[in-house]
Formats: sequence, structure tokens, C-alpha cells
Amino acid sequence: MYDLITFGKITADLYFKADNLTTKGNRLYLALGGKYFIEGFEMHVGGGGANVAIGVKKNRLKTAVCGLVGNNVFRKAILHQLTLKRVSKNFLLFKQKHDNISVILLKKDGLRTILNYEGNQQSLTLSKKILKRLDKTRSVYFGNLPYLSISERAKLMKNFKNKGVFIFTNLPTIDTRRKKNDLLPILKMTDILIVNKYEAAELLKKDTKKLNLKINILNFLPILKGKLLIITDAENGSYAYDDEKVYYQKAIRPNKIVDTTGAGDGYTSGFIAEYLKTQDIKQSMKKGAYYASKIIGRIGAN
Repeated sequence: MYDLITFGKITADLYFKADNLTTKGNRLYLALGGKYFIEGFEMHVGGGGANVAIGVKKNRLKTAVCGLVGNNVFRKAILHQLTLKRVSKNFLLFKQKHDNISVILLKKDGLRTILNYEGNQQSLTLSKKILKRLDKTRSVYFGNLPYLSISERAKLMKNFKNKGVFIFTNLPTIDTRRKKNDLLPILKMTDILIVNKYEAAELLKKDTKKLNLKINILNFLPILKGKLLIITDAENGSYAYDDEKVYYQKAIRPNKIVDTTGAGDGYTSGFIAEYLKTQDIKQSMKKGAYYASKIIGRIGAN
């Protein structure tokens, strides 16, 4: 029995330490035809599906990740890292022509520029054999799944809901920009929805600058009545909303910010792990903030 199975992206993250590159304001400048010597290189497995599965596993729970891995030069490295992190690979789907690669140009102050390539997007087609094994879990997490339609996700969620499986959901920007009614099949099945402030603003069709997180956002999302909504706001902390109360957790800053990649997934991992253990909202938010601070204090998104 798994504590959590995640559904989401699995990427090869290629880190180049590039503090000698020219920057001005919030812009990075590269000369056309130029050649740059990078100070260091590392490769890590990344992607929301992998990051959350690894993060929850580090909190001593049993996890697995379900997602696409391409039959390319990065396959062996991805599988090796998942093995080292002790995350189950039983639900990985291998596709001949699937690539998901991120190149991260990382400065010493933790700021980074990400170049992402995702080619040959393919549907997450699950066999009956895999679906039967997927039932053996306490909870599931649905992350960024742009190649899986709303109807496909809703069908998969319903299968879990009918078995009494608890459902955590993240709605990335591509989804929150949809009409609210289009998202109803997913939101109905969700027990806890986790989004950042910008995704929440898109979901509510409001200007981010005018979004007041201190009032109960559930009043504007009646479909989430009886559920829990989490909104993260980077260094400004995080908020949680249920039918009765607004909760707040301040951000925890590490001694040194090394790499901000995966901070949101880190918060999600810590929150889910603690919630599965205690069902305590405040304690889970605190654990999310703590684990996010650990992630941005080192290189790698998990």
C-alpha cells in the first residue's frame, strides 16, 4: 500500500552555474554567436510529479510516481535517481519519442533562468493492469498534466474517489486560465487544491495585485465548499481556507538561497506529507514552509 502516488511531469534538469553571464535588472543577456564557459554542471531529476513523490518520500512515507519517460539518453539517469530517492517506478510509462528537458542557468544568488523543451506530447494511457495496481494507495496527487484532458483526469479521479482515495490537486496556469465551468469535473473530485497566488488570480479571473488573500477565498469558489484550498505566495508565505477559517503561515528563509527551482513543489511535498500523518492544517503549512526553505537552500528541485 502506497501513502501517495503522484501524477505529473518527470524531467531531466540540467543545471549550469552561470554567474559570469551578463545581467541587467531582471534580464539575462547572451551575445549572438558568443561562447560561454560555465563554472559548474549538475543533472537532477525534476518535474512536479517526481519532485512531490521524492519530497513526500523524504518525509518517510511510501510513494510512487506515474508519468512519461522518454526512451532517450536521459532515461537511465532518471531511473537511477528515482531508485536512489527510493521512489517506486512501477507506474512509469516509457515512450519512444517523448522528451522533457529543462536547462537551468543558475546564478550564485539563487536566481535562475529556465529553458524548457517538451517535445512529442503524448497522452497518459494507462492499461487496466496499471489501473488496478493504482488503487493500492491512500492518496494521489495530480500535478501539471497538460497532455491529459480535463475529461481524462476527471475519469481517473472518479476511479480513485469511488475507492475512497484522498485527492490532492494542483492546477497550473494553463488550467486556471480555462473557464471555471470547464474545471468543475476536476474540482468536484478534489479534496485539497493547491495553487500559487498567480494561479489563484487566474482561476478567480481577478487582477493579481487586487487579490486579497486575507479574506476567505472560498466565498468566491462555492464548488470548493467542504474542501480545503491552499494558496502559496512565495516569500510572503501561504494561506489555507476551509468553510470556517483563513489560516496563515509565514515563509521560512534559509541561511542562503542557492536555487529557487522547485520551491512550490517543496512546499506541496512538506504539506502533503504532514497532512497525511496528522490532518493538522497549521502543522502541515508549517512543514510545507520548512521543506520549501530546505529546497531553495541547495541545488535541485527535490
